[in-house]
Amino acid sequence: MHIDIYLNKTNMKKIYIILFSIILISCKKYEFSVFEQQLYDIYNVGDTLVFVSIKTEKIVTYVITDKTNYVSRHFSDGRYREVEVNYRDVDKPIDPSNDYKPKLFGFLNNKYGYYNTVLFNDFYGRYENTFGTLKTDTISFFDKKYSDYYTLKPTTMTNPEDSTTVIYWQKKYGIVKFDLNNGDSYVRTNVP
Repeated sequence: MHIDIYLNKTNMKKIYIILFSIILISCKKYEFSVFEQQLYDIYNVGDTLVFVSIKTEKIVTYVITDKTNYVSRHFSDGRYREVEVNYRDVDKPIDPSNDYKPKLFGFLNNKYGYYNTVLFNDFYGRYENTFGTLKTDTISFFDKKYSDYYTLKPTTMTNPEDSTTVIYWQKKYGIVKFDLNNGDSYVRTNVP
């Protein structure tokens, strides 16, 4: 009886070693593309984004609250990488009973494909294998000039009456302007 237990423990150790080896071999390091790294590096936790309305001169302020970057494994979806940058509107009170964090943008890569998402205010855009439309002309707002920017249009409108219809995302500074369905636009004023 004692010999059988010893053999079972020995066999279990071998099984664990084999399983660990298989897991280790199947691990693949996900590297950021140059573009993904640029997106991830635009904002840092604590960054403040100040926008002013062109029509009403109303000021809205957002702060970057956190950044997450992780690789995980899910039994049905396989291995995936997810990145998120979250923000909050400083003029809205924090609800301690709600742990939802508004996501400014994120990207996900799994066995079903790759996509970027931008969720800003009521704007929702999901872009598979791309990130909006790259423009190379120069645009100006408040004595600031920008080139190499993306125009992002929503893939879903949550509030068509007063929705964000276009986001201007500059490669170096992130969101520099957003247009609303009501004809107003908000321009970022604190770009370096």
